[in-house]
Amino acid sequence: MSQVKKISNEIWMLYKRFVMTFAFTVLFLPLLAFAECYDGMHTKQTENLQNILTSMPIEDRQDLECLFRYLMADGDFAYALFGDKPIAFSDFYVDLELGFFFNQSTLNSFATIYKGWLVWQKYKSSFSSNSFILMDYVSVDYKLIGFVLYHKQKVQALYDKHQPLMSIVFQDVDRIATVICSPTLEHLKLEYDKHLYHQALGLLLGYDATNAKRFRDKFELIDALMIGPFALEGLNVKTTETILLNLQDKKSIDSQYSNFRELKIPDIIRQLNNLSDNLKVINLSLRDETLSPIKIPKYMAFEGDQEVIARQKAYDKIRDRLIKIYFSENFLEIILSRLQS
Repeated sequence: MSQVKKISNEIWMLYKRFVMTFAFTVLFLPLLAFAECYDGMHTKQTENLQNILTSMPIEDRQDLECLFRYLMADGDFAYALFGDKPIAFSDFYVDLELGFFFNQSTLNSFATIYKGWLVWQKYKSSFSSNSFILMDYVSVDYKLIGFVLYHKQKVQALYDKHQPLMSIVFQDVDRIATVICSPTLEHLKLEYDKHLYHQALGLLLGYDATNAKRFRDKFELIDALMIGPFALEGLNVKTTETILLNLQDKKSIDSQYSNFRELKIPDIIRQLNNLSDNLKVINLSLRDETLSPIKIPKYMAFEGDQEVIARQKAYDKIRDRLIKIYFSENFLEIILSRLQS
């Protein structure tokens, strides 16, 4: 009996050894190979970055560093690059015909951004990334220069989650870049109510479904205010009805593509009053922004909203890190390395 038990133990030990060998071969060796491959890719990216920076003229490097410092200070860019924001927009606008509204410092800043943008055109093709796309656009008259930082995986996840709306607005996830990287939407023949675009854009900017609707409501309110004055109590009845009917007609454009319900005049007044009284621009931080070089992103929402509070706490966790990066001697290397991660 003991002999049988001994043989059984030997068979069991051989079986365990076989299982462990098999597991090591099937599971761990591929992981090690992947880790080595990843390390090799990372090393290659680092070497590529160093080669580009070494061969770059000092003036180009300085101009590029200035550009990215402006983008980092713009707030949204920093939180998209190092935080959880899916998309960030950074627009820089100047109208020389209204120059008396700008001081010399503002004009110098725009000139610096323009120089950095020109340098970026020379080098951006050298940086590829599995996660990020940094797109840029400029208006025909060069009064507007804009940048969009786009996290591929986060945008894809949002597109899949809200596919009915996203499909109507963008048709395909790859077309998002074409639509949003435009100085104006006027040349795009939108086949839906443009406020659906603002709702989809709100989701891409990181709002939840409720606050994305409020983001859209903000633009509805702006459009409403552009139709006519809204000191309605001071107008005669006929003028008031004309303004509200115009607003109602505007809401009905391409109604087959929109989710707008038919609003009665009292409903419109109530909605506008609710928006104008309660919708606030809120800092995405619970801390004071005094002396911080990183501008705090704004959020259009109702005060005390739980999502806003959660996002304020999340952004505050990485603010110290962002400021250290901003003042780092290796600032440009850190930014470019992150962009091509």
